[in-house]
Amino acid sequence: MTMSPNKLTDRRIGYDRRQRRFRAFIFQFTHQRRRNDRRYSAAACYVDVHEPLLLLLTLTALLLCIIDSYNTLLLLDLGGIEINPLMRELLDRDATLFFSVKYIITAFCLMILVVHKRFLLLKMVSGYHIIIAVIFGYTILIGYQYRLLALI
Repeated sequence: MTMSPNKLTDRRIGYDRRQRRFRAFIFQFTHQRRRNDRRYSAAACYVDVHEPLLLLLTLTALLLCIIDSYNTLLLLDLGGIEINPLMRELLDRDATLFFSVKYIITAFCLMILVVHKRFLLLKMVSGYHIIIAVIFGYTILIGYQYRLLALI
């Protein structure tokens, strides 16, 4: 026995919960379901909520990217050269374009790493490890830039 579509609509009682969009928007931030793996056997998974340490690491990497860009511009003003051909081309066009492209590329790559923080590359390196390596690399690079600035 099948029901007609009219009888289905007659059975609905109350308000339509789909009409409250703002409440649903706020609810998704306060009641996330995936904070950890869904199953213990899952090798990698996506999660809805990321820990504050990951935010701190990501913002640190972005700040170091900005410092690196600023130091690069300082060194170029003092007679240095840009080794990266893509960045050299952008610098020849405009310093703002150089900064914007460098920041956008870094931010996009960090976003991909945050989303895939639990996925393993070569069965041993996760997105977390790569973000920490990026911070370590930027720290060494900025230290080298400050050393060059001190010599000039």
